[in-house]
Amino acid sequence: MMARWSLVISTWVYRVVADEALQNRCLVSSFPDSRSELPELLNCLGLLREAVEVGVQAGVHAHHFLDKWQGNRLRLVDLWGEAGSETNLFYVDIANVHGVAARRQHRLQCEERLERSLRSGHAEVLHMESAMAAEQIEDGELDFVYLDARHDLAGVVADIHAWWPKVRVGGLFAGHDFVDGEFPEGDFFWISALNEALPGLQNVHVIRERNRYPSFFILKSDEMSSLVPQPLDTMALTLKLYASRSKYFDLWSKVQGVGPSDGFLSKCKDTCGGDCSQRMSNFTPSRSAISTLRPFACEKETCASEVTLDVDEYRRVCLERCAVTCQQRLELFEKHGEQILTYRIA
Repeated sequence: MMARWSLVISTWVYRVVADEALQNRCLVSSFPDSRSELPELLNCLGLLREAVEVGVQAGVHAHHFLDKWQGNRLRLVDLWGEAGSETNLFYVDIANVHGVAARRQHRLQCEERLERSLRSGHAEVLHMESAMAAEQIEDGELDFVYLDARHDLAGVVADIHAWWPKVRVGGLFAGHDFVDGEFPEGDFFWISALNEALPGLQNVHVIRERNRYPSFFILKSDEMSSLVPQPLDTMALTLKLYASRSKYFDLWSKVQGVGPSDGFLSKCKDTCGGDCSQRMSNFTPSRSAISTLRPFACEKETCASEVTLDVDEYRRVCLERCAVTCQQRLELFEKHGEQILTYRIA
């Protein structure tokens, strides 16, 4: 009996050491310089069974992922705007614009772009809310999860709760827009959400990209598998974040009751435009798909095409985004400004 248990323990130790050696080799040889290179890392690690992308839009990222990933199936989770987001004022994001019609157009573009993969079973659409889709999947079933849906605190926390248990030990838990703060594209709270929902989490790898927000990934270890996402009062946390950090709430507070709402909009756009100008100093010309440039659905003929993104176009798109997110911030503060002020006073 002792000999059998010794063999079991020795085999387990060997597997752990071998897995760690493979992971270390792959992190050196295949560490991604952009999220488009995540498939090479997954291929190196042998993570080739089941994957999920949450937040698909027109399917541009999924299309490139499937071209490179040697795995079995990528499930694509998105509602394409058929419920919920229009009533969530804390969802300040260029993705939350132009209503259901535009996002349905994104879905049609996604399905056309991925037609071959959908037909072959290499991809599958789960047209449902994120948490509901996660309920269709067993804990520990997935090799890879990539979260790129809502970036407000409540949305990110909900996705962490839903999808962290679904990734197996040795798998990759990843996401896009791994930043905290107020940007021309929206108010993103990925870092705060991850720190609050999974306190003490180690070894978060960040992928730095040119002209884009970074992605992150975590190789889920045996030790990490015992981590359970914490229950959080996301409403209270969000109000505290705006009270303590928001430069736009400061602007709104100063003009509130002084003049019409367009006074805030003007100051917001000026401030946001300053952020756009700051970006220009670090801008690197590149090529980018048209559908990734703007918050609005593009025409089918041009959506997948790439264009050279120069500094003038980059600034113009940035200012276009400011106009969208400043309007969203105005609506948020008009609805919740008094509540935010109570947290500032406290």
